[in-house]
Amino acid sequence: MRKSNLIESFTPSGSSVGTRKEAEGQPPKAGSGLKNVILIRCDPPRLYEAATGEPVAPFNAYSRIIHRMPRSKRSESANYQYIGHNAFLVDYLYEAKALGAGEIDPKALSETLQSYFKLLTEAAGSDDYLIRVIATRLGRSPITIASANKYKAAANDFLRKYSALLRDSLSKVNLLNPEEKVELPAELIELEPRARNRSEISKMRSNLMEFKPKPDEMFRQAIGGLQGGKAPTDTKRKDFPSDQILDLLKSLPPLERTVALLQCGGSLRQSEAWAMKISDIKVSERTLLVADPNNRRDPSAKELPYKGRATAHIYMFEPFKKMFFESLAEYKIERPTSDSDFLFVSDSPNSYGAPLLEALEANSLNRRLNRALLKAQTENKMAFTERGGKPYTSHSLRHFYGYWARNFIYIPGRPSIGLTLAEIQVLMGHANITATMIYAKLDQEIMMAEIDASEKIKLIWNKTKSIDSLRADSYEALARDLRRRLAA
Repeated sequence: MRKSNLIESFTPSGSSVGTRKEAEGQPPKAGSGLKNVILIRCDPPRLYEAATGEPVAPFNAYSRIIHRMPRSKRSESANYQYIGHNAFLVDYLYEAKALGAGEIDPKALSETLQSYFKLLTEAAGSDDYLIRVIATRLGRSPITIASANKYKAAANDFLRKYSALLRDSLSKVNLLNPEEKVELPAELIELEPRARNRSEISKMRSNLMEFKPKPDEMFRQAIGGLQGGKAPTDTKRKDFPSDQILDLLKSLPPLERTVALLQCGGSLRQSEAWAMKISDIKVSERTLLVADPNNRRDPSAKELPYKGRATAHIYMFEPFKKMFFESLAEYKIERPTSDSDFLFVSDSPNSYGAPLLEALEANSLNRRLNRALLKAQTENKMAFTERGGKPYTSHSLRHFYGYWARNFIYIPGRPSIGLTLAEIQVLMGHANITATMIYAKLDQEIMMAEIDASEKIKLIWNKTKSIDSLRADSYEALARDLRRRLAA
């Protein structure tokens, strides 16, 4: 259960990349988090001015909207993250005197908002004097572009929703009091629609399935908002190495191994794995079901928002299917006594027998599994050169499922190894096939075998040998080469 009526100090996340020694101003006391406002965590969270104790009306209105919005696709934890990010945004606006100084100056507010991304990514190391001063006073360290884009997304959500609420409220006032016309304040220029360029439109169209091509003008206009930066391409390997996956799984305790197998062998997200129910596992039939796919996760369910899964069955590949049911039997022997239908329950004295999904926050469950994975990787002396020195996490297991399905599954009668992207999209429960492409990377060895087969057919065009026969030759050559490497 979440705590209520708790005044929290909010410290924005992010890794420090150094600060400017000559930065002006005095930083706040350590641990204070927010300087000009106080965030009270209740339902919904509220924000108050630190100096006067007065409520910050725009923020509190926004908080009510997102926490009581019907059919929202955002989870409760994501809403709280948006609240934290936007509490810092308001703190920044107060420190810059764009808010809290009497009547709001739209021009000053606009200029301050335009500097927000710079504050996030440069902070006290900025070449802008005011950014340096404000960052130092707020005790702010620079964060990565990827993290800053999340703050920017939260800020845009805040600005758009509050602007819409303001328009609706004034429309109601004018409707109820037609003799007293209330003028709508000038819209922030940041919220004005903008025109997409040709490359943006081309990228959009590449991610869409168009049965009948539409003119570019249909995609020309984009909604307004604060602009972010382009994060550098992540070149780190995402899927867990196939040659070490079995050793890792054998090193995990039964509970963590069972969860890990649901991810790497069944493609489940962590939220889906921890929510697995005993009644959804048919041991005699060797089948598993995933919770609530037919209702498409019921958008009103905050903890499990719909993300694309449309099939009730979990399709597990061997040898992971066999390993899962063996691990399940092991875990059931040591599973705490409980009447709960949830498979994973707590062994803690304070919550003994309660579903782990209810006893612990999602972040705590994530950390529990990642700690076990890190220990197993350390015991097996795994190298992380393809990960930039960082260990593989639980999400690497789900990436492994996509990689395995694309490169190691053979369907009899097919000319090549691996499932299609469309098939993997269904199995992994992706709403968009572009997400599947990130997971189901094509193995270089298999790609080279296919290229080799296609090149050979050019040399014997109009001869008797077929492309399937050439594929077989290429795969046989690949198999011989792999066996030689294994024997070396």
